[in-house]
Amino acid sequence: MKLVSLSPSITEILTTLGALDRLVGATDACELTGNHVTRLGPPKALQISKFACLKPDRILADARENRPEEIEKLEKHWPVKIFDVRRLQDVGDCVADLGRLVGKSEEAKQWNAALRKEIASNEEAFRDRPRKRAVLLIWNQPYLTVNFDTYPSRLVEASGGTNVFRKEPILEFPVEMEEMIEENPEVLLLAGGPAPFQKRDIAKFRQYRIFSKIPIHLVKLPLLDRYGPQTIEALKTLRQIFESIP
Repeated sequence: MKLVSLSPSITEILTTLGALDRLVGATDACELTGNHVTRLGPPKALQISKFACLKPDRILADARENRPEEIEKLEKHWPVKIFDVRRLQDVGDCVADLGRLVGKSEEAKQWNAALRKEIASNEEAFRDRPRKRAVLLIWNQPYLTVNFDTYPSRLVEASGGTNVFRKEPILEFPVEMEEMIEENPEVLLLAGGPAPFQKRDIAKFRQYRIFSKIPIHLVKLPLLDRYGPQTIEALKTLRQIFESIP
């Protein structure tokens, strides 16, 4: 079976399952070594003309990362499976689905067991502790945050935090400094990397009284953005952050 991955998360899962030999195409954002995989452009600007020569048996897409209009074009010619991962359960379901697809069901079961163990560790760690009010920013200039029904927010809420903007009706939306201050947060989480936030950005927040008193943490963007292998590491990282808050 020849597969094309349009998501770094999906590519990382295939790597974990030991199924990279099935991959014939991937986006430029997918982290791969070697030249056996054809690069197909960015996830939101796919080079559709390259797909025909690959003759994929299945294209694996992501509901958030890939543009609907591009997926519709691909669906006219090839089978496309779209993953919409928002909950931790969705992560496990995605791994199980991919495991069945590539004949790696046992490997998928083992990985999902590790995921369930990490989720249970977080539940136990915060069973008798109050949740900390968190502002989570996934982008800079403008500041972007998320509501409850998103993967990054589910990670935070599975690790000892409460997203202060959880009740907003839009999945991802801009937020002003004044709005963040009004929510009286107890911790600020910034998606770090080289982008969107860096250490120097912390100083900008420290100029405001409330942010001068609470912990501010840079969390590597892939931990907040990619599901699969990154999920377990994200749960560990966020648990350590929230456990350290008095």
